[in-house]
Amino acid sequence: MKGRRFLGIFLTIWLSLLLASLIAYLVVNIATGSFIIRWNAQLFLQMLMPLISVLFIFIVIAFIATLILYLYLFKDEGLILAKLRALQQRKYDDPVLDQTSDSVYLSDDVEITLAKIRESGQNMEMALQAKTVADETNSQLNRNELVKQERQRIARELHDSVSQQLFAMTMLLSAIQEQSDGIDPVNQQLIAKVADMVDQAQAEMRALLLHLRPISLTNQSLAMGIEQLFRELETKVKINFEASVNDVQLLPEVENHLFRIVQELLSNSLRHANPNIIECQLYEKDRNIYLRFSDDGVGFDMEKESGNNGGYGLKNIRERVTQLGGTVNVISFINQGTLVQIVVPRQMEESND
Repeated sequence: MKGRRFLGIFLTIWLSLLLASLIAYLVVNIATGSFIIRWNAQLFLQMLMPLISVLFIFIVIAFIATLILYLYLFKDEGLILAKLRALQQRKYDDPVLDQTSDSVYLSDDVEITLAKIRESGQNMEMALQAKTVADETNSQLNRNELVKQERQRIARELHDSVSQQLFAMTMLLSAIQEQSDGIDPVNQQLIAKVADMVDQAQAEMRALLLHLRPISLTNQSLAMGIEQLFRELETKVKINFEASVNDVQLLPEVENHLFRIVQELLSNSLRHANPNIIECQLYEKDRNIYLRFSDDGVGFDMEKESGNNGGYGLKNIRERVTQLGGTVNVISFINQGTLVQIVVPRQMEESND
């Protein structure tokens, strides 16, 4: 492409010089009256060498003129091609786009047009990135919503089927135990054992439903969420729930962590402790947030449980509290209940902002 362009310019200049010289020769001879058309071999030979010399001189002049003109017109052709490649590859921060030139190829109009293309491309790139982020966010929200709906559906089906059947079994076993006078002691023990297993299955089911249908803190404080959770469980479980929670102002992230911890502690108590009373306290003292959770259940041997970090539930709780920069203390004795105290420093809670 460049070679054809150079050859075209050269031939144009050379033929222009040749034509201009021929016209000038004819004009001068006609003006002086010495223009006579004569043709013979001797005259042709006499004019051949000067003609060759003139043609050679014209070739040299045309070549030099072409070289100068080509360099002037197309000296920054590579620059504009580099700019176009950068725009095509969407490299809008490429330093080559900031380079300027005074060549014909890169006139002010061309520079303005390239700048507009660059700005338009940057705007489109930012719009595309924003749309991608929005699509990913919406997709994640949709996935979370689908998961939430599926969990709620499973929870409803478990509550309407398995929980109701367990409740019916409890009622039947109670009726049988009330009329156990005519039943031999061995069968009475078996019925009592089955009743205990059904009660344990009900406790497991309540804990499972608590995980599947967590109460969110939307438009609620942590204290309000704990109180609502306890009130809801009181209508479903024959356990005395006592909540003494102050309305401590915390960051949403910290409130969510503490609320999930309360849910985890409730789940552990319902599944394993068989308590009659569950208590929860929330208050602030000396710029520390205190969360105390206790039950009067069966407790556990702390030395045995220390090997596996207190079980899966306590492990999750410790991880959540560690994220908040707090500490967890667990005290439990067999048949004397369990106490869990969580302390989150207010300065750590503020640093999460």
